[in-house]
Amino acid sequence: MRKHLTQVQKWLLYGSMVILALGILVHSLVLFTVNRHLNPDTPMPQEDRIEAMSQRISWRNFSQSICDISVAIYQYLQALFLFSIWQTRQKIAGKVLILYPISQVALFFLFPLLFGIWQPNWLGDYVFPVWGMMCGFAILYAIFCVFYFFTQKRAQSIQG
Repeated sequence: MRKHLTQVQKWLLYGSMVILALGILVHSLVLFTVNRHLNPDTPMPQEDRIEAMSQRISWRNFSQSICDISVAIYQYLQALFLFSIWQTRQKIAGKVLILYPISQVALFFLFPLLFGIWQPNWLGDYVFPVWGMMCGFAILYAIFCVFYFFTQKRAQSIQG
Protein backbone atom coordinates (compact mmCIF):
# COMPACT_ATOMS: atom_id res chain seq x y z
CA MET A 1 0.00 0.00 0.00
CA ARG A 2 2.89 2.33 0.57
CA LYS A 3 5.88 2.43 -1.71
CA HIS A 4 7.87 -0.01 0.38
CA LEU A 5 5.93 -2.84 1.95
CA THR A 6 7.79 -5.14 4.28
CA GLN A 7 8.54 -8.66 3.11
CA VAL A 8 5.84 -10.03 5.42
CA GLN A 9 3.29 -7.55 4.09
CA LYS A 10 4.17 -8.45 0.50
CA TRP A 11 3.83 -12.15 1.30
CA LEU A 12 0.46 -11.60 2.97
CA LEU A 13 -0.86 -9.46 0.12
CA TYR A 14 0.40 -11.42 -2.86
CA GLY A 15 0.12 -14.83 -1.21
CA SER A 16 -3.53 -14.24 -0.38
CA MET A 17 -4.24 -13.08 -3.92
CA VAL A 18 -2.54 -16.14 -5.46
CA ILE A 19 -4.40 -18.51 -3.15
CA LEU A 20 -7.71 -16.87 -4.01
CA ALA A 21 -6.99 -16.83 -7.75
CA LEU A 22 -6.07 -20.53 -7.68
CA GLY A 23 -9.19 -21.40 -5.70
CA ILE A 24 -11.44 -19.50 -8.08
CA LEU A 25 -9.64 -20.98 -11.08
CA VAL A 26 -10.12 -24.55 -9.81
CA HIS A 27 -13.76 -23.77 -9.04
CA SER A 28 -14.31 -22.38 -12.53
CA LEU A 29 -12.46 -25.23 -14.25
CA VAL A 30 -14.46 -27.87 -12.40
CA LEU A 31 -17.73 -26.08 -13.19
CA PHE A 32 -16.71 -25.70 -16.82
CA THR A 33 -15.95 -29.42 -17.10
CA VAL A 34 -19.11 -30.44 -15.25
CA ASN A 35 -21.29 -28.15 -17.36
CA ARG A 36 -19.71 -29.50 -20.53
CA HIS A 37 -19.77 -33.23 -19.74
CA LEU A 38 -22.64 -33.59 -17.27
CA ASN A 39 -25.06 -31.09 -18.73
CA PRO A 40 -28.60 -31.68 -17.43
CA ASP A 41 -30.03 -30.54 -20.78
CA THR A 42 -28.38 -33.42 -22.63
CA PRO A 43 -30.93 -36.10 -23.58
CA MET A 44 -30.14 -39.45 -21.94
CA PRO A 45 -31.96 -42.43 -20.39
CA GLN A 46 -33.40 -41.91 -16.89
CA GLU A 47 -30.89 -44.26 -15.20
CA ASP A 48 -27.96 -42.43 -16.76
CA ARG A 49 -29.49 -39.06 -15.91
CA ILE A 50 -29.71 -39.96 -12.20
CA GLU A 51 -26.07 -41.08 -12.16
CA ALA A 52 -24.95 -37.99 -14.11
CA MET A 53 -26.81 -35.63 -11.76
CA SER A 54 -25.33 -37.39 -8.74
CA GLN A 55 -21.83 -36.94 -10.19
CA ARG A 56 -22.65 -33.35 -11.12
CA ILE A 57 -23.71 -32.51 -7.58
CA SER A 58 -20.65 -34.24 -6.15
CA TRP A 59 -18.24 -32.32 -8.40
CA ARG A 60 -20.02 -29.02 -7.75
CA ASN A 61 -19.76 -29.60 -3.99
CA PHE A 62 -16.05 -30.36 -4.42
CA SER A 63 -15.46 -27.16 -6.40
CA GLN A 64 -17.42 -25.13 -3.87
CA SER A 65 -15.35 -26.60 -1.03
CA ILE A 66 -12.11 -25.65 -2.79
CA CYS A 67 -13.44 -22.15 -3.34
CA ASP A 68 -14.61 -21.83 0.28
CA ILE A 69 -11.22 -22.92 1.62
CA SER A 70 -9.33 -20.49 -0.61
CA VAL A 71 -11.71 -17.66 0.35
CA ALA A 72 -11.24 -18.38 4.06
CA ILE A 73 -7.45 -18.36 3.69
CA TYR A 74 -7.63 -15.21 1.53
CA GLN A 75 -9.77 -13.35 4.05
CA TYR A 76 -7.55 -14.38 6.96
CA LEU A 77 -4.36 -13.28 5.17
CA GLN A 78 -5.98 -10.04 3.99
CA ALA A 79 -7.06 -9.31 7.57
CA LEU A 80 -3.47 -9.86 8.71
CA PHE A 81 -2.19 -7.65 5.88
CA LEU A 82 -4.56 -4.79 6.65
CA PHE A 83 -3.87 -5.12 10.38
CA SER A 84 -0.12 -4.90 9.73
CA ILE A 85 -0.62 -1.75 7.66
CA TRP A 86 -2.73 -0.21 10.41
CA GLN A 87 -0.42 -1.37 13.21
CA THR A 88 2.69 0.12 11.62
CA ARG A 89 0.83 3.42 11.06
CA GLN A 90 1.89 3.51 7.43
CA LYS A 91 0.65 6.48 5.42
CA ILE A 92 -1.51 5.48 2.47
CA ALA A 93 -2.11 7.66 -0.58
CA GLY A 94 -5.73 8.39 -1.42
CA LYS A 95 -5.49 6.76 -4.84
CA VAL A 96 -4.16 3.57 -3.23
CA LEU A 97 -7.12 3.52 -0.86
CA ILE A 98 -9.35 3.50 -3.94
CA LEU A 99 -7.29 1.29 -6.27
CA TYR A 100 -6.65 -1.45 -3.71
CA PRO A 101 -10.29 -2.56 -3.31
CA ILE A 102 -10.89 -2.16 -7.05
CA SER A 103 -7.97 -4.49 -7.80
CA GLN A 104 -9.32 -7.03 -5.33
CA VAL A 105 -12.80 -6.97 -6.88
CA ALA A 106 -11.24 -7.35 -10.34
CA LEU A 107 -9.41 -10.42 -9.03
CA PHE A 108 -12.71 -11.82 -7.71
CA PHE A 109 -14.36 -11.58 -11.12
CA LEU A 110 -11.42 -12.45 -13.40
CA PHE A 111 -11.96 -16.20 -13.86
CA PRO A 112 -15.73 -16.36 -13.29
CA LEU A 113 -16.36 -13.84 -16.06
CA LEU A 114 -13.88 -15.49 -18.46
CA PHE A 115 -15.54 -18.87 -18.04
CA GLY A 116 -18.98 -17.27 -18.02
CA ILE A 117 -18.27 -15.82 -21.47
CA TRP A 118 -17.67 -19.35 -22.77
CA GLN A 119 -20.80 -20.69 -21.11
CA PRO A 120 -23.21 -17.76 -20.75
CA ASN A 121 -26.08 -20.03 -19.63
CA TRP A 122 -24.03 -20.89 -16.54
CA LEU A 123 -22.68 -17.40 -15.76
CA GLY A 124 -24.61 -17.26 -12.48
CA ASP A 125 -22.92 -20.47 -11.28
CA TYR A 126 -19.48 -19.02 -11.95
CA VAL A 127 -20.20 -15.65 -10.33
CA PHE A 128 -22.23 -16.89 -7.34
CA PRO A 129 -19.27 -17.50 -4.97
CA VAL A 130 -17.93 -14.02 -5.74
CA TRP A 131 -20.81 -12.28 -3.98
CA GLY A 132 -19.89 -13.83 -0.63
CA MET A 133 -16.25 -12.86 -1.13
CA MET A 134 -17.22 -9.31 -1.96
CA CYS A 135 -19.36 -8.97 1.15
CA GLY A 136 -16.61 -10.33 3.38
CA PHE A 137 -13.96 -8.14 1.77
CA ALA A 138 -16.19 -5.05 1.90
CA ILE A 139 -16.78 -5.52 5.62
CA LEU A 140 -13.08 -6.16 6.29
CA TYR A 141 -12.02 -3.13 4.24
CA ALA A 142 -14.64 -0.88 5.83
CA ILE A 143 -13.42 -1.85 9.30
CA PHE A 144 -9.84 -1.18 8.21
CA CYS A 145 -10.75 2.25 6.81
CA VAL A 146 -12.57 3.26 10.00
CA PHE A 147 -9.62 2.24 12.18
CA TYR A 148 -7.11 3.76 9.74
CA PHE A 149 -8.83 7.13 9.50
CA PHE A 150 -9.51 7.22 13.25
CA THR A 151 -5.83 6.53 13.94
CA GLN A 152 -4.67 9.12 11.39
CA LYS A 153 -7.04 11.76 12.76
CA ARG A 154 -5.96 11.00 16.31
CA ALA A 155 -2.28 11.25 15.37
CA GLN A 156 -2.92 14.62 13.71
CA SER A 157 -4.77 15.96 16.73
CA ILE A 158 -1.97 14.87 19.07
CA GLN A 159 0.67 16.52 16.86
CA GLY A 160 -1.36 19.65 16.23
